[in-house]
Amino acid sequence: MGKFGFVDSPGGRKIHSSSRLTIGGFPMFIGFIGTVLIWLPFEELNELKLLLGVHLIIFFTGIRDDLSNPGVFQKLLGQIVAATIITFICGIHLDSLFGLFGIFEISKFWSNMISIFTIIVITNAYNLIDGIDGLAASIGIVASTFFSVWFYLTGLEMYSLICFATLGTLIAFLRFNWEPSKVFLGDTGSLFIGFLLSIMTIIFINTNYSLEVSDPLRFTSYIGIAISVLIVPLYDTIRVFIKRSLRGISPMRPDKTHIHHVLVKLCRSHARGTLIITFVNLGLVFIAMLLDQYSDVIVVPTITSITFSLVLVLEYRYKSFIKKRKLELRNKGHL
Repeated sequence: MGKFGFVDSPGGRKIHSSSRLTIGGFPMFIGFIGTVLIWLPFEELNELKLLLGVHLIIFFTGIRDDLSNPGVFQKLLGQIVAATIITFICGIHLDSLFGLFGIFEISKFWSNMISIFTIIVITNAYNLIDGIDGLAASIGIVASTFFSVWFYLTGLEMYSLICFATLGTLIAFLRFNWEPSKVFLGDTGSLFIGFLLSIMTIIFINTNYSLEVSDPLRFTSYIGIAISVLIVPLYDTIRVFIKRSLRGISPMRPDKTHIHHVLVKLCRSHARGTLIITFVNLGLVFIAMLLDQYSDVIVVPTITSITFSLVLVLEYRYKSFIKKRKLELRNKGHL
């Protein structure tokens, strides 16, 4: 596939030492669509045809980016078009702010605008964590497993099947993306998975809110639960955007300051870095579920505070590592 441009070469902010194929998203998308077409009943498939069709926009947006790297704003354009169709035509949007910031009811216009923003943020946050072997697939497996099981238990088998299809493709892909990887997701895969997870997040929040209070499957802190599932890409994206802005550079400019970059430098292994981040993600989901008896006013700050503290420890360890490394090089006469 290298002659078609589906190759990620080393250099710059890349941390792999040899070229890798970035075609991983293509077979994943084909496998996902094939699974849904085979297993989804015709009546439900007819209901979902527009939703699945919108994913083609994201799919081709990703392919174009993998081939020609057209730029951030052209990349965002395809996402905005797809997100607009999802909210305005498919009717998948946040029904309320559910008490977040003390706000419940909002107009349909603002509901759609906030939903479009949410979809774009989650999609790009997931895209940005695809920086080391196995990480994006592992985080996607955590999220799709959670959503698929919860949708199945609540009777939303249509969405459960979609998430299970996503889970299956991610597990199959991980075999080839684990260190040392043979293939990357590329924007074709990461945008597709991120976009799908963003939609499942909105459906999860709306559905949870509509369940009876006495329903054992209803989460009290459903926004906190949703954040905990996606905390790794969301927190890391906010973190690097703030750090870049404080340094006076464009928040859209890529660099090697992501959490996974720092962790790999400390661990000296993509596999160890991926496992640490994945288990932290699972731990935060578990903590959010343990605190579910409390409202989002408690759960959301708790999850974000724990994440913030863990990253502070990581950055302290990294700075100590850099100082120690410089001292060793100075003693050897290299500095």
